[in-house]
Amino acid sequence: MSQLVRLRVEMADVPGALARAASIIADHGGNITALDVQHCADASAVDEVTIELRDASDLPKLRRRLNESGIASVVALQSANPEDLLVRVLRRVRALLSEPAAQADADLALRRGVADLLATPAVWVSTGPEAADFAAGREALSARGEIVLVQTEERLPLLADTVAGVAWVLAIAGPASASQERVVFVARPLAKPFTTTELSRVEALIALYDQVIAVRGRSSVI
Repeated sequence: MSQLVRLRVEMADVPGALARAASIIADHGGNITALDVQHCADASAVDEVTIELRDASDLPKLRRRLNESGIASVVALQSANPEDLLVRVLRRVRALLSEPAAQADADLALRRGVADLLATPAVWVSTGPEAADFAAGREALSARGEIVLVQTEERLPLLADTVAGVAWVLAIAGPASASQERVVFVARPLAKPFTTTELSRVEALIALYDQVIAVRGRSSVI
């Protein structure tokens, strides 16, 4: 039975590295359906590769072979959705405009959008007073609209129970003018840091969300 999966791969930044990784994937019955370059540094790059495998049982073998290749390391993997990621996220935002909903529903749509975008279930939305219980939340409230990243050993909410020990926590607070103060949090293991591409995307998504909520608020007054 075929399976669609998304691999986060840290790849050596050397000529032919991607071609060699693609060859390994093909040797294990995989077909690359999408490639997203997340981050490039002097010595390595982080790519997200969506592949279709003819047989799900080949996945552990493929992961082991990539890790042993010397040119790639699989940082994380998860099941993928056939629908384009950005299209799915934008549809969630559009629904906020076309289907008026309570604030709790809007926050749920935002949480799901961020979870899709960053490929993690460890996303939660807090009010200002709740956010102040966390170091990242306090920093975010003092720098509204800007992404804050901290390493922490704080006890995280149940939505982040997939992350244990020292973790990365991302936080970003909405504008003070909003009708309800809101801070978005995302947690990740230290072994899976946020890339610059992810940070810019989530910042843009949350800014768009804030604009949509503002438009909805003005429309309800008219």
